[in-house]
Amino acid sequence: MVYRVSRFICLIALKVLFRLEISGRENIPDKGPFIFASNHISYLDPVVVGVASFRKLIFLAKEELFKPSSFSALLHLLSCLPLKRSGFDISALKQSLAVLKRGLPIAIFPQGTRSREESRIHSGVGFLSLKSGVPVVPVKVCNTDKALPPGRIFPCFCKIKVLIGRPYFADKSMSYEDIAKEIFKRISSLGDCIRAEDR
Repeated sequence: MVYRVSRFICLIALKVLFRLEISGRENIPDKGPFIFASNHISYLDPVVVGVASFRKLIFLAKEELFKPSSFSALLHLLSCLPLKRSGFDISALKQSLAVLKRGLPIAIFPQGTRSREESRIHSGVGFLSLKSGVPVVPVKVCNTDKALPPGRIFPCFCKIKVLIGRPYFADKSMSYEDIAKEIFKRISSLGDCIRAEDR
């Protein structure tokens, strides 16, 4: 209930303030587990990604956000899982696999933190994809870095778009690292979704 109400409020706010446009929602599986893998360029991204999916997503969020506070309480209510950004957090990955085995989808940012660099891709998403055997749905969030740039408190009300690609199944002959790179390649190939008139 908390998730649905929060998602509805955020959807309305993003539509009104940022003229949110979502393309490719037909690529989201109607049932069963999947991995919603998105680029990460702004603090707005988790909200935008959550709104883009018509199904409830279990998010992996950096463990620093789970320090006792009203915000961490909200994360628990939204069923988020803590993730260590340094190294290979096997505990978080095992929890994620358990969620997928229950038939629920998860959302993950392969870069681990806000970045435009492909070199920052972590192998965790490759591990989850290969071990679970579930489809990975690539997601590209556009213009959130302009709507809320690093260090800025008040947003710029420019248009935000989300592109959702076709599901991808990991090649079992590939390494975790190569699968992760392939996933990010598919995210990047979704195209330049911001036209001059949208800025």
